[in-house]
Amino acid sequence: MQEHAVLFRGAAIGTLHLQRGRSVSTAVGSMAAYAAVLLFAQAACTTAANRGTGCEDCSARVTATLPQRLVLVPDSGGSPCPRVITDAGGNRLTLLRVLSNDRADYTIAPGLYGARENEAVRLHCKDGTVAGLVHL
Repeated sequence: MQEHAVLFRGAAIGTLHLQRGRSVSTAVGSMAAYAAVLLFAQAACTTAANRGTGCEDCSARVTATLPQRLVLVPDSGGSPCPRVITDAGGNRLTLLRVLSNDRADYTIAPGLYGARENEAVRLHCKDGTVAGLVHL
């Protein structure tokens, strides 16, 4: 019986034992099936991990100049997300859309806080915590 290391992405993940009388193509087929199962398991775990976190702001981009929190003054209408926010520098951010879990996207001028064209500031209306910049 001969032993051969089974490699996956450059790392040894097991040992293949070849018996006399078995062809190399059968062993290679077994290794390919083993690698396919590992790839499927890795993809399933990654998908489940992202789905299980409930990450609603995963696509939000953070920059060095983006504040961690903005001071919100609630509107008289009762919505936790005010229609207009003025930051410490006097920049006005206008409500674009309200999302689930008391989050909202606000329009922002390109360049402000490192924003690119077609980006908005996403924040949590309950406490003013900034999630990041999101693509529209």
